[in-house]
Amino acid sequence: MSFHPPSQRAIVVSTDHVLSVRILEFGTEGLPCILIHGFGEAACVWADFAAATADRLRTIAVDLRGHGDSDWGPEGAYDIETLTSDVRKVVRSLNIDRLLLMGHSLGGDIALRLAAKEPALVKLLVLVDFGPEVLKAGADQVRADFEATPENFASVQEYEEWLLARRPLADRNAIQRFAAHNTRRLPSGRYSVKVDPSLRRCAGFEPDRIYGERCYYTGHWTLLRGVACPTLVVRGLASGVLPKDAALRMVRVLRNGSLATIAGAGHAVMMDNPSGFNNAVVEFLARQTCMESRAWQWGAERQRL
Repeated sequence: MSFHPPSQRAIVVSTDHVLSVRILEFGTEGLPCILIHGFGEAACVWADFAAATADRLRTIAVDLRGHGDSDWGPEGAYDIETLTSDVRKVVRSLNIDRLLLMGHSLGGDIALRLAAKEPALVKLLVLVDFGPEVLKAGADQVRADFEATPENFASVQEYEEWLLARRPLADRNAIQRFAAHNTRRLPSGRYSVKVDPSLRRCAGFEPDRIYGERCYYTGHWTLLRGVACPTLVVRGLASGVLPKDAALRMVRVLRNGSLATIAGAGHAVMMDNPSGFNNAVVEFLARQTCMESRAWQWGAERQRL
């Protein structure tokens, strides 16, 4: 797949601390699509999807504050409400009034909150390996890997290998692009990861309850019931985070939900099996376009009667 570097720009989301977040813009035509990455990652995780859909979507990937090329927040200012507010401000600054919203893991939490609270804004929703119930071992592993990240690496390639050792299902090309974008060279000549280390101490993403092998975000079932738009739940077949039964219940709770299970993928679905992920989302978009076309034709026929 050919890959064309996106354009970048910064958007101010807080005047109190003059804090900006960086966005990557891959496409300029079609339905606006806002992409939100997971905890400890960056906008570049969506590179393969953005390249595959640049001819049909106005794709915009956000670096959440403290991640990627966005500014770091004040101490502790990484709670979910603040991150959600940042994304809302990005959407407003871009004058977008209708969009496809897609979020992975922590980004899925943000996307769900926006879709439930602003139904007029979100036309379509995609939740990637995120739900109201997650496996505690998987969630702990995500945090443990983040906390174990070395302060710096001798080279970008060393960071690639470190990632691949922890993500055995990952597509190497996707990891290479991610590593190249998500590191900066230090004056010493070594490379650091573009993330605020203070996220290690952030307690803003804790579950409401832990019982047995699962973490529960109980209010999210109510949020799911409040989502009015067609929603695709994407789960990696080998996910250690989102249980299969929870994903199935999500689809039943949603007013218009469907599930795509991606083979050869774990939690990081879009980097583990990029083509499988892309195909699932494109098929979802095609179904919605077909349904809209049929509804329009039906309405036109009724007017002629």
